[in-house]
Amino acid sequence: MHEDLLRHIWAKQLFTTAKMRTADGRPLRILAPGEVHRGSGPDFRRASVEIGGIVYTGDIEFHRSAADWTAHGHHTDPAYNTVILHVVLGDADHAAVTESGRVLPALDLTPHLLSSPGELADHLAREEHGSRHNAIRCDGANDGVGPELLSEWLQTLYKQRVRRSVTRMHERLDGIIREHRMTIGEQRPPYSPLPDPDDIPLPDAAADPRLLRLSPPWEQLLFEEIMDALGYLRNRVPMKRLAEAAPLPLLRESIVMEHGETVTSLHIEALLFHLSGLLPPLASLRDQASRVHVHSLLTALRGMHVRTGAPLHRSEWTFSPARPSNFPTIRIAAGAALGHAIAFGSLFRSLITLMDGRFSAAETKREGLLRLLDPGDHPFWNHHYAFAEPALERHAFLGLSRRSDIIMNTLVPFTLLYASVFGKRTLAERCMAVAAAMPPLEENDILRRMEQQLMKKKLPMESAHQQQGVLELYKRYCREGRCGECEVGKAVGVQ
Repeated sequence: MHEDLLRHIWAKQLFTTAKMRTADGRPLRILAPGEVHRGSGPDFRRASVEIGGIVYTGDIEFHRSAADWTAHGHHTDPAYNTVILHVVLGDADHAAVTESGRVLPALDLTPHLLSSPGELADHLAREEHGSRHNAIRCDGANDGVGPELLSEWLQTLYKQRVRRSVTRMHERLDGIIREHRMTIGEQRPPYSPLPDPDDIPLPDAAADPRLLRLSPPWEQLLFEEIMDALGYLRNRVPMKRLAEAAPLPLLRESIVMEHGETVTSLHIEALLFHLSGLLPPLASLRDQASRVHVHSLLTALRGMHVRTGAPLHRSEWTFSPARPSNFPTIRIAAGAALGHAIAFGSLFRSLITLMDGRFSAAETKREGLLRLLDPGDHPFWNHHYAFAEPALERHAFLGLSRRSDIIMNTLVPFTLLYASVFGKRTLAERCMAVAAAMPPLEENDILRRMEQQLMKKKLPMESAHQQQGVLELYKRYCREGRCGECEVGKAVGVQ
């Protein structure tokens, strides 16, 4: 069986997931299969699996035989250090070891296949034929579909998308709580004392899980999700791994400053760059401003004693092709500022308080959330996208479009999870009102294609939640050939 077919089987989930186990006998559950990666490096990015009760997020690599891992040279390639699962056919006994020395869990997919290899190959051939035409299947038949059907269907699709995000975050929250119990001996109070107890909606007494009432797991989840969003398309996995390597509750408990000074965002920035593998040696820098800032980071790093996870390798980060504003360096710095606001400020509490505001309009809350995510000015990062050379002109540390995206894709589902866990229906309703008030986000190729092939100016894209519904429609229905389950497909008779 060709590896392309194996990747197709994984992408379409053409196998049973019951009673899955790794080669060494640990139970395995697939939480998110990930996204196909066509370039060099692992086959699937941003996957999530649970192995032996522990949730892992990262990449997945596929081979016909486990021995191909070494034959292809992956054991000496740092680009494969992000792999969390090795999927093979038949032979899973050969241990795959990463360049960093980590032994990978392996899964033999053979006993779980739904069809014979020949039938699966036919399925792949049909999919490739359809994708070459580069048009959704109803393109020539959907002219008569009205705006009412489209509007209602997109609303349903947006709710599906949010529900999936909430479920994924809930699973990660459970994992954080398990890790929290193993690393933190003495629990902190649920929340820091506030002047007014109504400033944060405390969980209902009926929602017993004691650890869910503690703020550290929620703060860590928020940090990880913000870092994931800052990674954008190409650096989401290493950004999230970086957040996991520097868990905020552990940092807050274990950071010891040599001279008793206050922990600032510069200290968090220094720590994250140290763990990222992207902090350059001073001797390699010619730009004076870069030398000064790196010197400040190194000084801050020397003044701290802290426990962290394993560092990343610089090869795990992608700079090109990407806009300079999406470079991982400036995004890590922004994540450090927001992480400091979560761990040593009140960003988490302010988020819940703002979303649950009784008398504020949704538009006012949106403006408040944009301010909450604004890291402010930075003497270095307002003039640089990376170390070594200055930008041509001053730019925002974290732009409006990225902050809007974080509100829609991170803060909204995060708040809905909080509301769901603690039974706060009113908070959920107010949160959805904020989502409905979000204006359209930046366009992308998928949105433009769907406008040409489906929307056709029948329903103007006037809000972010409509855009999110379109993305859900394309990724979960059009691309997957699920026309018979789509309201548009049913209306025009495309199966």
